[in-house]
Amino acid sequence: GVGFQNVQRDVTGTGSNPAVITITDGPTFDFGTVSVGSSSDHTFTLNNTGGVTAATVTGTGLAAPFTYKGGSYPGTGGTCGASIAAGANCTVVINYSPVGTGVHNDTVDINYHNGVSVTLSSRDVQGTATTPAVLTISETDPFDYGTQALSSTTDHSFTVGNTGGLQATSIAGSGLAAPFEFKGGSYPGLGGTCGATLNAASNCTIIVSFSPTASVTSNDTINIDYDDGAAPQQVTRDVTGTGGGNALLTISNGPTYDYGTKTVGSSTDFTFTVNNTGSVTATALAGSGLAAPFSFKGGSYPGIGGTCNTSLTASGSCSIVVTYAPLATGSHSDTILIDYVDGATGQQASRDVQGQGAGAATLVISDGPSYDYGTRAIGSNTDHTFTVDNTGGSPASSMAGTGLAAPFSYKGGSYPGTGGDCGATLASATSCNIVVTYSPSAAILSNDTIQIDYDDGAASQAATRDVAGTGVVAANLVVSDGPTFDFGTKATGSNTDHTFTVDNTGGAQATGMTGGVLTAPFAFKGGSYPGTGGTCSGSLNNGSQCTLVVTYSPVTVAVHTDTLSVNYNNGVAAAVANRDVQGTGANPATITISDGPTYNYGTLTVGGSSDHAFTLTNTGGVDATSIAASGLAAPYNYKDGSYPGTGGDCSNLLAPAGTCTIVITYSPTIAGTHNDTLQVDYQDGVTSQ
Repeated sequence: GVGFQNVQRDVTGTGSNPAVITITDGPTFDFGTVSVGSSSDHTFTLNNTGGVTAATVTGTGLAAPFTYKGGSYPGTGGTCGASIAAGANCTVVINYSPVGTGVHNDTVDINYHNGVSVTLSSRDVQGTATTPAVLTISETDPFDYGTQALSSTTDHSFTVGNTGGLQATSIAGSGLAAPFEFKGGSYPGLGGTCGATLNAASNCTIIVSFSPTASVTSNDTINIDYDDGAAPQQVTRDVTGTGGGNALLTISNGPTYDYGTKTVGSSTDFTFTVNNTGSVTATALAGSGLAAPFSFKGGSYPGIGGTCNTSLTASGSCSIVVTYAPLATGSHSDTILIDYVDGATGQQASRDVQGQGAGAATLVISDGPSYDYGTRAIGSNTDHTFTVDNTGGSPASSMAGTGLAAPFSYKGGSYPGTGGDCGATLASATSCNIVVTYSPSAAILSNDTIQIDYDDGAASQAATRDVAGTGVVAANLVVSDGPTFDFGTKATGSNTDHTFTVDNTGGAQATGMTGGVLTAPFAFKGGSYPGTGGTCSGSLNNGSQCTLVVTYSPVTVAVHTDTLSVNYNNGVAAAVANRDVQGTGANPATITISDGPTYNYGTLTVGGSSDHAFTLTNTGGVDATSIAASGLAAPYNYKDGSYPGTGGDCSNLLAPAGTCTIVITYSPTIAGTHNDTLQVDYQDGVTSQ
């Protein structure tokens, strides 16, 4: 208030670097490969390398499958809080818990205030999730050691595989008790390769022995304990085995196998089955006992194609092949012997065999030396059944039909032809049938040979039959008087016949000929095909002809039409030949005479003469025929003495609506009245009038 003054306070401060938080395990921490469903923790250390305290420290940035252990910063067991003093450190705990396979990546973010501003420090993390270890033990469940002799030991090697994605650890075998054990008494068994661990996609072996001491079925379970990378696990394989008694061999097809009748010089094999119906393996198997004409095929046991060897397991089977090769006719017999050890002593199985030697089969085809199908229409199919006889002493076998080419074939396309009963064999003194079809496609003569190949019991043979056939064009029937035959105009009530000619202009015989139905007023004469007087029948050879007689009987005044049909088979298919017919029904002819009812010549001097022309008119619908005048006697007469009288123009026919004249003369020779009647006779188209 008086003048300028000064008051002072000393201050001091120390400058320092901002806080800097570093996170261990950089640049990226890898949790490694972890099993799906497991959990892996890792503790990270946070160091404050700055000169001041890091404040408002928080952790962010993580998403499943990464989390702070327990769900929140700093993770269960972590020591970090909201601040970290300069030069101090603390820990955070991060958990990796994958639920699906694959590679996972994330970033741990630590947010803090470094004394100047908000900043963050980060640490990348990653992990790979895969499936747990999964151990499997080979073989079906249960694995059956089968039936083994008492006091024997049977070993089996099982394969243990790791089909999972992680190494299996802490592997140990357990669970077996007599008569089962790990070979030698402990896991993995002598010769086994399994240990305490097994990498993914790897395998190893364990050896387990079965040593039965009683005739019973024993069961047990192999246990393999292990850690799958997430939890303890166990894989098992059930095992079973039966202690049994002696082997027992039997030979099939007893008590005696009969090779049947076989051709001398032939060789017939038969496969016998040898069964072990005992409980253990038969050993030291050997065949013996055969002499010609019987032998093991090829000369030695078990015969070529046989599967038996020196041992046969219980319930097992194998085969031996024995040949019968007769060199002479007659009966032959022998015994097959199989020597073996039944597990304790030597034994022998046997089977009697027999056969009959006979002469060779001989096939003969009927209808020789050549069968002719005759003349057949192109496009037709004609079947013939041939008989095949075996006239030899042995069955024919391996029968097959060959040798045919179009137009010949087995009916239906293959031997023995549809309807045939021949097969692959035919016994001696029996027969069968084959059906062969001839189907010509051209107008030519064709030849071929049926061939039946067969085995006569000793060698391949063939029976043949020549066949022939001639193809021609199909039958073709033509009915005459075309294109339409007209019966003309006929009086109702009349009957008019006409004879039609049927020609076969084709190359084959027409068969199955019948007349089609005609409807009134048309009909086959007499009522049925071929009509009374007709010569056609059920067939007509090519180049031939026959006749049909058809009657037209109109009962109405009208035009009538119909079709004359001849149905037939042309050698290929049904066909028909047609001829249209027509006719016109009309009223019968009716003649009237003019000047009726009575014409009067008047009075005429005796010795005089008077002429009169009468007009005849046809008022009907058809011609009046056979016209003739009658009934006159003197003094009446046709002028100048004869019909129709001089100056008359009538004849014996008068068309419908036509007219003509006749001239009658009256020449009296005595006085008096004279009467007479002019009568005109005619045919009205039906009857005489």
